[in-house]
Amino acid sequence: MATSLSEGESIDKKVGILEVCGKTFNMKPVKLKTVRPFVFFSMNVDDYVEDKRLNEGDTRAKVEKIYETKINEMIEEAKAKLTGHPKQPKLPLIRLRVINTARFG
Repeated sequence: MATSLSEGESIDKKVGILEVCGKTFNMKPVKLKTVRPFVFFSMNVDDYVEDKRLNEGDTRAKVEKIYETKINEMIEEAKAKLTGHPKQPKLPLIRLRVINTARFG
C-alpha cells in the first residue's frame, strides 16, 4: 500500500466491529496488529536557536546533533509500537519534517 507519510497517517490504525441489538448499535474499535510502525514529527529550528546557542560556533554540527537526537527518539517511539505479531514489519517509517526559517551568522 502506498503512503504519503503525512501526519494523519501516523495515528494508530483501527477497524471497527459493529454490534447490533434491535434498534441499538455499538462500534467497538480494534487496533490493527500488523501495521508498519510510523512516526511523524514536525520541528521548527527557530525553537532551538537560543536554547542550543545555534548562533555561536559550528552551527551545522549543532543542528545535525539536534536532528540525530530527535530521529533516535522517533526510532525508540516506533519500537514501542511493535505489537509482536509475526506478520508486522519490523522496520519503521520515520518522517522528520524540518522547518528552518532562521538565518545563522
